[in-house]
Amino acid sequence: MLAAWWWPAALIAAGTFLAGWRRGRAATDAPAELVEAGVDLYGRKLATAVGLPSPGPLTRPAGEAVTRVLRKGT
Repeated sequence: MLAAWWWPAALIAAGTFLAGWRRGRAATDAPAELVEAGVDLYGRKLATAVGLPSPGPLTRPAGEAVTRVLRKGT
């Protein structure tokens, strides 16, 4: 809004937006890696716990089956 009266405000707003976007992406990177590591470590145990056969590594179809079992309300 201030940029309508003072053009440097547009540069400040753009810089603030870009910095926030980059920091937001960086902040979500660590939790995403932790979730991925948890699935890698415990995916088979989770599949077995919900009653699905899991003889080997968790495959994409087995992961989708676990998601269908655990998804609420959809």
